[in-house]
Amino acid sequence: MPSSYFASRKESRHDFLVREVRELSPRLASHLPDVELVEEVHAASNYSYHIKEFTGKGYLCVGDSHRFIDPIFSFGVHVSFAEARMVSEAIARYLNGDGRDAVNPFAAYQRRSELGQGVVQSLIDAFWNRPLAFGFFVHVRYVEDCIDMFAGRIYEEEPSPGLVAMRKLLEKAPEDMSAFQSSLGKSLLCLQEGLKLLYLGATSFGIRYSDLEQAKAFAYDTRSWNVFFAKLAERYEKLAEEALDARQTQSAIAWLEDSVNYYYFSQVFLTGDQKAAYQACSRRAYAQLAPLLNPPCRRVMMPFMDTHLPGYLRVGKSGAPCVLLVGPGSDPTSKEVVLHRLAEVFLKRGMSVAYFDGPGTGRTDRYPADERR
Repeated sequence: MPSSYFASRKESRHDFLVREVRELSPRLASHLPDVELVEEVHAASNYSYHIKEFTGKGYLCVGDSHRFIDPIFSFGVHVSFAEARMVSEAIARYLNGDGRDAVNPFAAYQRRSELGQGVVQSLIDAFWNRPLAFGFFVHVRYVEDCIDMFAGRIYEEEPSPGLVAMRKLLEKAPEDMSAFQSSLGKSLLCLQEGLKLLYLGATSFGIRYSDLEQAKAFAYDTRSWNVFFAKLAERYEKLAEEALDARQTQSAIAWLEDSVNYYYFSQVFLTGDQKAAYQACSRRAYAQLAPLLNPPCRRVMMPFMDTHLPGYLRVGKSGAPCVLLVGPGSDPTSKEVVLHRLAEVFLKRGMSVAYFDGPGTGRTDRYPADERR
């Protein structure tokens, strides 16, 4: 019962309870016309309880019989089943003669039970007492660790970094928390501003806003962000293949353009082999897209001094001037994404366009001699 509601009635605990029972169920009240309480009415603000010694020779307790924690996250049934399984194993060992002479033959079960329920208690305490920091840990800082705890993986011998951080947070005095909350608030504001800039950049690459919103809900760090968009790119590539099989060329073009852009965007935060792999996937999708475009896109290798510059040529109207677009940096996939979008602007105005990696950038010098033609 909310304490504010009880206070608003301005009644004693006795009168409050008697009236509530009558108003709650008139039919029940008709069977109890004259209620006489056998003791005073008691109120409890926290009905959790904890029995610390709940095993010994000839007895042991399971679940709520030895500890009950605020059920907001509904761990009770999971804990009871987990402890029942542990107890069955402990009893089997005892019946087979293991620990018969021990002072407490079920001490190991008691220790492991306390280990798991202690994790639940820390989660609950952090949720109620440090809500802002709890949300930051769950959604940003320690997502994997929190998922493990909420999934019931609470009996690990070594506490996870997320659990350690929560417990350290709970140890802080209230006066220490004000500075922490202020710093956390500033970090969240910076994160929000960063997301705004990220959205602007993503939409300029053709990423759908709805996909960005979905990524924000499911991705919790840069790696999961990359994986999310790479999976979408793979899905769009498969949709393009299905459209081609059905001879739906325009749909295939649209899906392939999405695949090129999404593979490209998925590598933005990466380095090393995984970055190169996603870039290669983007170029592969573009190779499928190129002959479908209007006008078609032809791969060319432009001689330049002692090397060749890889690029693409799209011829517009006969006799129209040709615009040359040079890759903006070392990114070997920028011409398939950035320059492709820019090329469309000139093609719509009747011009031809050649776009390629500049000297010393992109994929220049990465092709064997027999491909340089």
